[in-house]
Amino acid sequence: GQGEEEDSLLQVGSLSTVGEEAKARITAYLDAKAHAGAGTKGLDGIKDMLGELQSKFKTQLKDLQKKELDAKHEFEQLQQQLTNEIDAATQSRNRKKGAAESK
Repeated sequence: GQGEEEDSLLQVGSLSTVGEEAKARITAYLDAKAHAGAGTKGLDGIKDMLGELQSKFKTQLKDLQKKELDAKHEFEQLQQQLTNEIDAATQSRNRKKGAAESK
């Protein structure tokens, strides 16, 4: 309904990732709607803006997911490298300990 639409727009307008221009357009739309009722032109502008925001958010999400995957891969490589180094050091220590005990 009407109230849900306004609440949704207010929520979108409060997001930190929403630009100032978009926030101003939302506020202008809600003000115009409160005073004279929304015309289809104003509603179309808001729909366009929300479509642009959705596209922007999807792009940001995709970029962040890629960064997360890259970071996970780097972590796993580092973890494997450290595990290998620990294993090699343990084997070296055991060889030295065995050599010292056999003397």
